[in-house]
Amino acid sequence: MTAVPETDLLTFQSEVEAILRPLHMRREAPGAAVRAQGIQFACLGPIILVGVAFLLLFGILPTLQSLTSQGGGVVAVVVLSGGLFLLARWLGKLNQQQQRGRVGQYMHMLDELIQLEPDNPIWQTERTTLAAQSRLSVPEQERIRNLWEQTTATHAAALLERTDVLACICPVLLDKGGDVFAFARRIAGALHRSVTDGQLAAVLTPIVVAHMALLIDQRGIAQVCATHIEHVD
Repeated sequence: MTAVPETDLLTFQSEVEAILRPLHMRREAPGAAVRAQGIQFACLGPIILVGVAFLLLFGILPTLQSLTSQGGGVVAVVVLSGGLFLLARWLGKLNQQQQRGRVGQYMHMLDELIQLEPDNPIWQTERTTLAAQSRLSVPEQERIRNLWEQTTATHAAALLERTDVLACICPVLLDKGGDVFAFARRIAGALHRSVTDGQLAAVLTPIVVAHMALLIDQRGIAQVCATHIEHVD
């Protein structure tokens, strides 16, 4: 089965690198990756609180002080109530947007799994269940992400066993140095061109290519391309 990438080459390479960074960080320093993810979520609350404090300090409180000094106590209460109501509505809408965006992100993960395994009914069932939800709990997010990462890693390993895939990527890897990110850029470019031109039949997604780069970095180019070298010789 073949799935032509939906993005151009440069965008595809950028997507691969964006996905590769947290995967690589988790492999090299698992504790640091967990802390970074925690900081990302933990920062959202303080940012909102700072925004609320700014609004109270420079918006609502000066107005209340002005009204109170002029004897408008009732008006001040009305203004405060209205301001808090609007603030609550704004925070509610912001939370809904974030939840919808998060659900959409995990829907995309399941779409990729359906692409990779169209005959597997589990992914379609998961997607149908997720589509009916307006928010995802943290354990559910972790469960879907783990399924996504494990399944795509399996497909990446399978691609590295294919002779036609090795014939595509090994020429851009051999006799060239670099780190895992350099490997990712090279193989992403080679695979993207081959699949787009119809020379290679494969379902190409950024995370699969990211996993391929990690495996190449882990095993070494010589080991990954050993079969290709023997075939060429």
